[in-house]
Amino acid sequence: MGELRTREITDDDWQNKWKEYFFPIPVGQKILICPSWRAVENNQSRKLIYLDPGMAFGTGHHPTTRMCLELLEEVIQNNSSVLDFGSGSGILSIAATKLGAKKCVGIEIEPNAIKSANENLVQNNVQENVMLINDEFNQSLIPNIKFNLVIANISTKIILETFEKLDFNLHETGNMILSGILKDSLHKVENLIEIFNYKIDELLTDNDWIALQISRK
Repeated sequence: MGELRTREITDDDWQNKWKEYFFPIPVGQKILICPSWRAVENNQSRKLIYLDPGMAFGTGHHPTTRMCLELLEEVIQNNSSVLDFGSGSGILSIAATKLGAKKCVGIEIEPNAIKSANENLVQNNVQENVMLINDEFNQSLIPNIKFNLVIANISTKIILETFEKLDFNLHETGNMILSGILKDSLHKVENLIEIFNYKIDELLTDNDWIALQISRK
């Protein structure tokens, strides 16, 4: 081990420094995600989503979020209801609303994420269509509500632990989007959805990440 050295570095606003590198990005065929602090010309007639993730997950850059948005474009229906489990910055609920969903419920355990998401809802003028719940997934939060679409962009472990609850709140003809799944863990999710009598309608991959769109057999 070498000699310990110290040096003084210039102080900076690291919490906001990353914003210099966050630019508008198109996702899929219909969505354009724009940082709330940048102006953008939407020449492609996409659904424009203004976003400031703050300390929350969900900018559209990460493969798990991007694949969710691509699948969301394909399965969302006008006037549908959506459950967004692990809603983070609110990006998926906002996208679902702008793509035609009538009502979204987002469940998120992190208070900072809820704060950022509420600000993003107002920025996108969808606060009347999206209800955010700051809590763990508890069936008593949404008793007997059947959603047309359930989204869980979270992790394999949490998906496995909560799938029975997600299944309970999905309408019998509804669809489910699961993301945050690593390739090495895919077999665990496949086994689970087989037990619950689901089929995989579409599977997307991006490096080591997997996203699934599933429905009941």
